[in-house]
Amino acid sequence: MWHKLLSKSSFIIYALLSIVSCDQQHPSQTTTTTTENSTPSRQTLIRGGEFSHFQLNPQQVTDLQNSAIIYDLYEGLVSYDLHGNIIPAVAQSWQTKDNKVWLFTLRNNAKWSDGSAVTAADFVNSWQNLFIENSPSAPYLAFIAIKNAKAVLQKQLEPAALGITAPDEYHLQIELDKANANFPLMLAHISLLPIKNALHNGAYTLHSLDENRVILTRNPFYWHKSHVSFQNVEYWRTNLTSKAIDLMLNANNDSLQTVPKLCSYYYELNPHHHTLKNSVVRQALVSLISSKSAIDGVNITGKASANLLPSSMLLSAYFNSAPPEQLLQQAGISIQHPLHLNLTVDNNPVNLAIAQNLVRQFSQSDLIRAGIQAKTQQEWALLHSQQQFQLIRSGWCADYNDISAFLNNFHSKSPDNLMHYHNEKVDHWLEQAMLETENEKRQQIYQQVLDTLTTDAVILPIYHYYLPVKIAADIAGYDLNNPTQIFYSKDLYRSVQ
Repeated sequence: MWHKLLSKSSFIIYALLSIVSCDQQHPSQTTTTTTENSTPSRQTLIRGGEFSHFQLNPQQVTDLQNSAIIYDLYEGLVSYDLHGNIIPAVAQSWQTKDNKVWLFTLRNNAKWSDGSAVTAADFVNSWQNLFIENSPSAPYLAFIAIKNAKAVLQKQLEPAALGITAPDEYHLQIELDKANANFPLMLAHISLLPIKNALHNGAYTLHSLDENRVILTRNPFYWHKSHVSFQNVEYWRTNLTSKAIDLMLNANNDSLQTVPKLCSYYYELNPHHHTLKNSVVRQALVSLISSKSAIDGVNITGKASANLLPSSMLLSAYFNSAPPEQLLQQAGISIQHPLHLNLTVDNNPVNLAIAQNLVRQFSQSDLIRAGIQAKTQQEWALLHSQQQFQLIRSGWCADYNDISAFLNNFHSKSPDNLMHYHNEKVDHWLEQAMLETENEKRQQIYQQVLDTLTTDAVILPIYHYYLPVKIAADIAGYDLNNPTQIFYSKDLYRSVQ
């Protein structure tokens, strides 16, 4: 995990830029009202979404709305339960002797939609095809440290050199570049779904497709078909408006329901800048800020938080320090020699509004002169990558539901550690956590990492993103605390009124 992968580092600027648009208003659209029955069908689930187009190739999907369709049509080695925990799917079990070579045993009753078996070779071919077809998801295999994935991504080796093999029909062997005791937690990603011609191995298969809707029907060969309630699932584009829509992700902001996302919005404090090298100064700056006040009056879909990690991860850290003014004076800052502070931010209206709120809070201290350095998105990204900032707007969205997806960024060799934060203890603990199989001990290790990051004060958390959703009152089979944003249609059902 600590290699200089092209995983996220290749797309880190894209990822950070994409955070800019998370809180923008939805564009207006021409709508068409559909004719509907007054009584919801117990056989059909209707899902709405802001589809610019329908994309049913899982290796080309990059958006939330089409991902929902894909997760209905395909199933990988593992999936998520209602609460966002990893559970067996096509793989019924797995084992490893050294946390580096993993052997997955596939279900012998996992079938494609034509009744043929889902085999280990299907996974090998599908993962190799990511590189053959230059899929935007291919870097994820390097990110999770599949052996040789980095070299294949850089065209130094052929896809056949990937560390994935099929010893027999129902066993898949995966070799990693580096041992990782928690590797299965990373395997629910959309890039790892198997594909085979026009077949599907998920709970549903494609019935029909037109410009405005996709209709799925229950897959008669799905291994867990007895668990599936709805016979049909219809996905409607948002130009079709109807009270009959049962579920819509990323609904308009008037929605009364939200689900957490694996995304955090924060500022980075550059420990290498000459004004912020002293951790006492950074601690004072973090202590001066109320995250709730930072988003006051700003139109976002999120909740203020003084913690880096989403609340679903059940870890938090606070430091009890002396009053901020005392800390600043201890560092030699005075009214005669104040701290001049620039907040670097891209000129997105939401980000500018938050920066203005932060400046107001910093300016309450007579020892600080704060201002905003507003840049274009490209200029901001360049300054970020070159470490030319004091405080800079930043953020992170995780690819899988685990603490490591957030904290691994702070390893000194992580390609996503743009501030070049380096703490030998943190490096050691993160490496130790990768090898720990007992969850309680693993949590204790990550708590040490989080406590140290909090004391080092290199992050100023502001808020966590939430996704607005609309769910009909009679739909059940979901958990609004699940942060994965995945609502499998196979888990949903219409409750008896």
